[in-house]
Amino acid sequence: MTKNVLLKMTIAICNILKSLLVFSFLGLTFLFIYIQIDKSPFDKGTFNFETNSGGYSLITKWKDKSVEDYSQIYKLNKIKTTSLYIMYLKMTGILVVLFFCIKEFLKVIKSVKKVETFGLGNVKSFRRIGVLILIYSFLTSYYYIGFEQGGISKLSIPFVPLFLVLLSFVMAEIFKEGVLLKQENDLTI
Repeated sequence: MTKNVLLKMTIAICNILKSLLVFSFLGLTFLFIYIQIDKSPFDKGTFNFETNSGGYSLITKWKDKSVEDYSQIYKLNKIKTTSLYIMYLKMTGILVVLFFCIKEFLKVIKSVKKVETFGLGNVKSFRRIGVLILIYSFLTSYYYIGFEQGGISKLSIPFVPLFLVLLSFVMAEIFKEGVLLKQENDLTI
């Protein structure tokens, strides 16, 4: 299987995605530092909280009673510094989790390319992928952003990542059975 074009393409795509995640982290860090230095370019930018993540969501907004218009509160330049740090750490965590998911998936693809499909390494990789996707769903399920005159929080239960966690653990068990069958087959020969 060393000449399989599909596996080579998958490996190339995974490497490109890993590079994109590294560049995303660098861009996020640059933006985080830039916002700390000068918030004035973000005077016109507002947040859109009406997104659907493929699951159940509960959004809560609040503001000071002295402010009449919500659009004047939820501006990018009015985010509290602590919220900015929390958002940066959370986004960094999400990027790290995605990077390691791709890295584990790449291990599985490379073992398939070497015709070592049913090995304990693949079982462990699928379990790690499941745990990483579970961490991803926890990181993306809640956020809070504090503004100078209000705040917003969102709690959501994302169904797609939870389904992927289940699928990953099922794949780990399938590969575990494949390892056992391979060991039995090796003993009978």
